[in-house]
Amino acid sequence: MSFESVYIEDIAGDLNDLVGNPILRAEVRTEDGESSYGDLTYTYYEIATIKGSVTIRWYGSSNGYYSTS
Repeated sequence: MSFESVYIEDIAGDLNDLVGNPILRAEVRTEDGESSYGDLTYTYYEIATIKGSVTIRWYGSSNGYYSTS
C-alpha cells in the first residue's frame, strides 16, 4: 500500500505584507529526514517584500513509493 501526505504545516509572518508589494527576495530550503512511516521532507518558502517576510513550511511524508520533494 502506498502512502503520501503533503500539507502546509506552518505560516510565519503576515500574509498581508505580501499583497500589493513587489517581491524583493524569494528562497526555497528543504530538510530531509525519516519518520516511522518512511521519508519526510520539510520545504520552506520564504517571500520578502519591503513590508516584511513570510515563511511557509510544507510537510511531506511518504512510505517511499511517492516523492516528498
